[in-house]
Amino acid sequence: EERGGRGSGGLFARCAGANLEKRNLHLDHLMWIRNAPKLRMARVTAAFRSALLAAQADLLAAGRLEAEGDVFHVSVQQLDAAIKESSFDLRAAVTPNRATYARAKSAKSCPMLIDSRGRILKPNLVEGEPGALVGAAISPGVASG
Repeated sequence: EERGGRGSGGLFARCAGANLEKRNLHLDHLMWIRNAPKLRMARVTAAFRSALLAAQADLLAAGRLEAEGDVFHVSVQQLDAAIKESSFDLRAAVTPNRATYARAKSAKSCPMLIDSRGRILKPNLVEGEPGALVGAAISPGVASG
């Protein structure tokens, strides 16, 4: 007997009761497979952030950082060097990046879209007649109603 193929009424033709629940469990599992990489990356990012905050606490206690959040103004390589070598001047590494952060934070607007080349893309705003809809058409045609 052919299962779920032609002539059998389709994939869910014979689903009833327990069979339907079983297939729903399989489908639910398959849909989570789609989200698994995103969920895994979120967990990895959270673990990495926790490790950074722990390193920051140690460096603050040792007087090698000035303020909370400074650990996010250095690269991982710089942080690694600072942990390995007590002679590494971590404050000097933080200063230029903190200045860049302050400049970005004081900007009047944040770019909505930056392409892979670093160009900031802005919408092409068009002035229209009063009451007219302007913008990019999703579907060609005429609006009515």
